Amino acid sequence: MKLTPPLAALLFWLSLMLAAPVFAQSALPQCADFDMLADKLLSDYAESPLWMGGTATGEAIVVTGQEDGGSFTIIAVRPDGVGCIVAGGSGWEFSETEPADVEG
Repeated sequence: MKLTPPLAALLFWLSLMLAAPVFAQSALPQCADFDMLADKLLSDYAESPLWMGGTATGEAIVVTGQEDGGSFTIIAVRPDGVGCIVAGGSGWEFSETEPADVEG
């Protein structure tokens, strides 16, 4: 079957309409003021910052999580204070192994 421009446009709009409920279910914005994101993660998911680190480009990476190893969220924070959720999941744990020595 050949995909004609009208058919391609119809499929595109149908996919947007079907995906809209998925996007609407997201409880947190993808990017917002970091303090607002942190407050929302604490109040809604009992996640607090576990780890923070800076990058060479000035952004910070913040990992929040539940103390019991439940859910976690990784946030990239721009220098202007806007945080963007990069990833999230569940079942995190602290590593009991020491990192390998890095020569350089």
